[in-house]
Amino acid sequence: MELQFTIKFYEKPNGKCPIAEYLKKQTETTEDKILAYLHNLATLQAFRREPYSRQIKGKLRELKVEINQGSHRILYFMIINQRIILLHAFIKKTSKTPKTEIKKAIEYMEEYLSHYK
Repeated sequence: MELQFTIKFYEKPNGKCPIAEYLKKQTETTEDKILAYLHNLATLQAFRREPYSRQIKGKLRELKVEINQGSHRILYFMIINQRIILLHAFIKKTSKTPKTEIKKAIEYMEEYLSHYK
């Protein structure tokens, strides 16, 4: 039996949720596919490894969601008690993950961890 994880959306101190806002901007079909990938990330170990997911920097990881409309990326990290914290999402337009997107996700992760402890 595979280990089940709980998905949590990071929420900024101002109450805004970057992942929820990103999902609202997508078509219904794209949103459904992203949500299906997130479900698989939580329930299937294979989705926490290549080719679906990879480590970016330290604890920061990237979920790859390939859809006809683009290469969506969800940046996240995992913490104790089988929790996955979704931080930031964007459409990847280059071969490398942009440093600005990584920096934003790291800032969110650090802010989350500072309140979590």
